[in-house]
Amino acid sequence: MKISFIIFILINFSFLNCKEIGIISNENSENNKTSSVFTFGSCNKHNLVQPFWNLMKVHQPQVFIWLGDVVYADSLILPFLWRPETIEVVKERYTSQKNQVDYLHFRKQTNAKILGVWDDHDYGTNNGDINFKNKNQVKEIFLDFIDEPSNSQVRLQEGGMYSSHTFHVNETNIKTKVILLDVRYSRTNDDLLGEKQWKWFENELLMNSNDSQVILIGTGIQVLASRYITPSEGWAKYRHNRIRLFHLVLKFIANRQKSQSQSQSQSQSQSEPLSVLFLSGDVHFSEISGAQLIYIGPDDENLKNGTTFNIFEFTSSGLTHSCASTFSSAFCYTSLQLFQNNYYRIRQKIKKSNSIDINENISKGISNSLGFYHYLNYGLVRFNWINLTIEFESRDENDNIQLYLQIEQINSKNTNNRINFLKQLPIRIESIEKKNYNYILDGQPDDFSLYSIAILCLLFGLILKFCLNSSTKQRDDLIQNKYKYH
Repeated sequence: MKISFIIFILINFSFLNCKEIGIISNENSENNKTSSVFTFGSCNKHNLVQPFWNLMKVHQPQVFIWLGDVVYADSLILPFLWRPETIEVVKERYTSQKNQVDYLHFRKQTNAKILGVWDDHDYGTNNGDINFKNKNQVKEIFLDFIDEPSNSQVRLQEGGMYSSHTFHVNETNIKTKVILLDVRYSRTNDDLLGEKQWKWFENELLMNSNDSQVILIGTGIQVLASRYITPSEGWAKYRHNRIRLFHLVLKFIANRQKSQSQSQSQSQSQSEPLSVLFLSGDVHFSEISGAQLIYIGPDDENLKNGTTFNIFEFTSSGLTHSCASTFSSAFCYTSLQLFQNNYYRIRQKIKKSNSIDINENISKGISNSLGFYHYLNYGLVRFNWINLTIEFESRDENDNIQLYLQIEQINSKNTNNRINFLKQLPIRIESIEKKNYNYILDGQPDDFSLYSIAILCLLFGLILKFCLNSSTKQRDDLIQNKYKYH
């Protein structure tokens, strides 16, 4: 089982591969001037039951984002062993999904803008990287699937399927930007994005997002999650890449804060972003993570030593199959609590009382005590433009909320005092010379190798003891039977 997916949504205007999508309103919604709804999901098989499209229609989302594994374009031939398929089979599976009845009705009845980026299975090969030979052909199939215009920049660019999309809230100045990062096309053993995509992302974030209230950054694998033992492919395994990513986020925040101080004539809601958030999929369960980034290093333009910023990641994975449906609920529960335990997972207990409505509790920003949900799920992000709040919801097959977190003006001056349960994630830089950053990895709680080895040794010891005990018992039984009959 592989784990990850993360999405950043950023606002963008006039740079290569930036698209001004327009208004995020819906004719059927009376509150579209005060709120917006985005839904997203990942890990979807075209030939399985798809229970969520009819449920999503009720919320009338303005945007739906595929976060990887739109279809499984490869085939499982043995447990954990996948075989790439021919281009004809890949195209057939994408076409089948596009024509799936409930998905077709969802697109027509909501008029939601469909965005997406791939992970590995819809890329064409499990854990695929730069060496996959059919990637350009599959890219065109994927873009046809989401109805990307034939002359769009994402079709013409080299280096993958990364893209940026800007949405307006009706006729207001409120803008939401979605940035989708491609972690497959240029991936090597040392780099997830490739230098061309890195430069594009830096320009997109630092130069073209200056008047965005919300920035969502999405990738096909988890960004923030850090685990004890993980067979998956999160950004935590590319630690230099992850520090580089968070460093850019901190630089963006520092630039915005300086711009805010120099522009007293603009209101706070116009000149200061409400949040920078990550969205992800890939792992076959849903999860909410959070951390307080802290910059430790020499002053870098507007970024000063000690600058902090709270980030959150919302993972939703399992539209048609989940950890619980693939393995078992007990196995997944134990694994996610122990071996797949996420250091940055948010675990806030819900108060249980017959006299208190559960919705009253969760509206205060409370997640469940586990911080994950390992059954089928989809993700919903609700923006309230009056109260300047963002709500994360992970919903099940009955459309009940299983995970919830409300973020209140997280970039305001008192943010760090209000959200005090987040663990710190240091972004350490030793020196800066001509924009060449020497990142320091120590002090980050990502490498649990010793802990992992200890757990594995313990498990091996228990298994060995069980085998030896069974062997000893069988030998004793044989000896006993031998003497019994003699």
